[in-house]
Amino acid sequence: MSHSIARVSIPGGRPLNVLEFDDDDSYIRPHRHEYYEIIWSMRDFGRHSIDFVEYPVKALRLYTIFPGQVHESSQLGDHVRLITFKPGYLDNNVKQKRMLEKVFSFHQSREPYIDIDETAGHELGMLFSILVRENRKSKPDWDLQESLLSSFLYYLAGYASDGVSDNELKDERVGRLLFCIDQHFRQERKTGFYASQLNLTGKRVNELAQKYLGKTVTTLIHDRIILEAHRELAFTTKTVTTIAIELGYEDPSYFCRFFRRVTGESPAAFRDRVFK
Repeated sequence: MSHSIARVSIPGGRPLNVLEFDDDDSYIRPHRHEYYEIIWSMRDFGRHSIDFVEYPVKALRLYTIFPGQVHESSQLGDHVRLITFKPGYLDNNVKQKRMLEKVFSFHQSREPYIDIDETAGHELGMLFSILVRENRKSKPDWDLQESLLSSFLYYLAGYASDGVSDNELKDERVGRLLFCIDQHFRQERKTGFYASQLNLTGKRVNELAQKYLGKTVTTLIHDRIILEAHRELAFTTKTVTTIAIELGYEDPSYFCRFFRRVTGESPAAFRDRVFK
């Protein structure tokens, strides 16, 4: 049994691929993205997982996957639209970077999808059709496609502000907290550290986390540790001891107990299950 997950990049050196499938690919092996991807199914049928969490496929739901995340599909349905593009293709200025953050939610303050309505489905569908046509040309105009893709994503970003992600926008300190956790979770486990980074008290930063994300700061830190552990277990042949130490645990047995308490299984059992 091979304990490694393939890293997948866009073929042919192209910065952007736009594809539409009308047949059912029943299984896509686990792979780690080196690109941005949007998955848009036209049917309420199928299931797939992103970062080891399973989601149902829905017709008016666009799944957003950013570089580094793990994707696997048991079934995506028989009519699927895909957009994949390389990092650097769109993030050329602050405005575009903010748009990408809103669409792809890099700090994972919401679920990895955006729900749209019938009107948006129709209008995004028209943009998608133009993108497909331009992308299939033997000599693609990448500047034109960059503009079309940017329009598609800006339109989609308008729907990202609905639901859970709207909370993130109500207080910029939430985004700063998540960014800070992402930068320091290996070394810093205490709420007080993150509170000090935001010039807040521990009580106040926990109130913000609970209000907008429904979790304590400690839970957010634990979630980030577990996600990184999942990725390391899936993508590398490192021992559990090595992973534990790299995640800041001097005692690997303590890390294993923590992992089991949070996930309900041991690190070794998770690794075996992923590659069963």
